[in-house]
Amino acid sequence: MSISYVGRISPPNIPVPPEAALYWDYVGGNLYGSQPGSGQWALIGGNSVIPNVPIIQVSSDQASATAPASFSITAVTSVMYQISLYMETEGLQAANHTVTATLTWTSPNQADSIANVLHLDGGHVQIFETYPLLASAGTSITMAFSYGGGATNDPYTYGLRIVQMP
Repeated sequence: MSISYVGRISPPNIPVPPEAALYWDYVGGNLYGSQPGSGQWALIGGNSVIPNVPIIQVSSDQASATAPASFSITAVTSVMYQISLYMETEGLQAANHTVTATLTWTSPNQADSIANVLHLDGGHVQIFETYPLLASAGTSITMAFSYGGGATNDPYTYGLRIVQMP
C-alpha cells in the first residue's frame, strides 16, 4: 500500500486513488482520507492534535484468562477518555475467589480510581461498565486485573477498550 499526499482543495475533489492506494489531505482544519477503490473522500478528523473521531488507544479481549493483566496509556493532552469494560465468569471457582479490575487515572484535580470486583463463584456473572473521564496531560490511565480471595489462576473473561474522545 502507498500513501500519497494530495492537493489543498476543500473538500478534496481530485480523483480517488486506484485500488491498493490510500490518499489523504488536510484542508481547512479537516483531515480527509480516501478508501481505496471507493470513489469517495471521507472526513477523518478535525485538527492535527485531536481529531473529531474517537481513537482506540487500547483494545484487548481475552477468553478464559488465567493470569492477572494490566494495560496502560499516557494521556497526550488533557482530554476526555472513555473506558469500556466487560468481565465474565462461569461461577465454577472456589468460594470467595475474585478478580478485581481497577481503573486509575489523574484528573486535573486529583488522582482517582474505580474498582470492579468479579466474584468467580456463585453462578454465571457478567459485569459491563463504561466510564467517561478527563485525564490530565502526561499522566497514566491504567486498567489492572488482579486476583483476590485465594484465587491464583482461575479463568475469567474480559474485554477492554480505552478510547480517546474527540
